Amino acid sequence: MADVDNDIQINDEEIVETKPQNLKDLNLDELLEKHADDDKKVEDKEEEEVKEEVKEETKEEVKEELTKEEQDIKEAEAEIEGYYADEGIEEEEIPEVETSAQTPQEQLAKYILDGLQPIQITGVSNGKNVNMTIRVADELPDDFQFNSVKDEARFNQAIAAQAITARNLADKYLADQQQVENQRYTAQERRDIAADIAKLQRAGELQTFTPGVNVDEDPRAETARQVMRFYEDENRRRLETANTGQRLYHPLSYEDAYYLWKQRQGTVNSEQKQEDAERKEITQRSSKAGRGASVEGGQKRTGLPSTASWDQVINEALKLY
Repeated sequence: MADVDNDIQINDEEIVETKPQNLKDLNLDELLEKHADDDKKVEDKEEEEVKEEVKEETKEEVKEELTKEEQDIKEAEAEIEGYYADEGIEEEEIPEVETSAQTPQEQLAKYILDGLQPIQITGVSNGKNVNMTIRVADELPDDFQFNSVKDEARFNQAIAAQAITARNLADKYLADQQQVENQRYTAQERRDIAADIAKLQRAGELQTFTPGVNVDEDPRAETARQVMRFYEDENRRRLETANTGQRLYHPLSYEDAYYLWKQRQGTVNSEQKQEDAERKEITQRSSKAGRGASVEGGQKRTGLPSTASWDQVINEALKLY
């Protein structure tokens, strides 16, 4: 046992150093103050976190309110700054039609004869040798005799060529006149459509257009574009029906097309139906007054002759001059 005791030797100084300190040595006031500081820090942190949460929620609410308010303001400003279809656009010039005391047939005859080349002939008339310049056979004297059969044959060939030239001139004249008429019709139609759209916009039926945005891309012009497609399709269908001879051609205005389109969308009210009925009655009365008028290419004829009667026109032209 003595050996064991000798082997396990305990250092009293070490034991003293590992003993807990007494209460005086621990400084209780300092510990309590430190604990209180820690508790306050935790409370402050929790309070700060709550404040941050409230702050974030407030921010989101304010943001939503601002977003809605900004959207309302933006829409209101867009409504105020929107423009009507007949505003801010340069009016397309409508080609003027030259006035003349001559009838359309007489104007055509003059155009043809002015374009024909004169024919030089020699022969005998009233017992005298003559050298003449003519454009048509009717200008020959009744007693005119050619110097030879060959001269007469050349003259007949020249007259046949003149007839072909006259028909070509008639084709060109009528095509030019039709082009001018088409230009006038198209320009006037565009003006009428713009006026109808503006009328519907001012009535609150269509939205005003967005400044600086192409109408073809403007979201606010979507309804106007849909009505435009309906307007074109409906008038094309009516023209095709008229060309078959089944009925007269009565084109829709853009305004009428809008209300018909709206009716087919199932959103027209009873009051509008009454207005449509009145408009239809007026249209029918107008069509009866204009019955007998024909169309070509979707427009009224200008009074010029048709292709089938060009030969007759040429003959008449040659008689006039």
